[in-house]
Amino acid sequence: ECPLMSAGPTFKYFWADSVRFKKPIQVSARVYIDYLFSWIDEQITNPEIFPVDEGARFPRQFQQQIVRNIFKRLFRLYAHIYYSHFDKIREVGAEAHLNTCFKHLIYFILEFDLVSSEELRPLEKLINRLTNSSGNGAFSAFRKIEGSKTDPSI
Repeated sequence: ECPLMSAGPTFKYFWADSVRFKKPIQVSARVYIDYLFSWIDEQITNPEIFPVDEGARFPRQFQQQIVRNIFKRLFRLYAHIYYSHFDKIREVGAEAHLNTCFKHLIYFILEFDLVSSEELRPLEKLINRLTNSSGNGAFSAFRKIEGSKTDPSI
């Protein structure tokens, strides 16, 4: 069992959901993942957040707060798997499956600008490798685009 949800020694993830846990708390990876999937389920099954009625409006900050937070946390799960459990994934022959699922997730994240480049840093090299074998992959382009939002010199 992993005593901390992390992606290597540099990136440690704490749980907060603004309801039960207003302040971030340290939990094991297993508990973090359990909280994560329960929280996502609560979000997507709440018709106030994900409307089901035709013509119903989505919350004002739907993409900026809700969707981005879901994808940021899903990315953290993949980062943890790659850093802490990749040897086991490879041992059972599931590396290609993991990479394919992650590649779909990362292209979606990049296409819709759902996770900041800072959050993506733990898997920056992998993202570049999976998105473009030349080493100038989508992550590098994303960082330039993201930087241009705040830096007029780019």
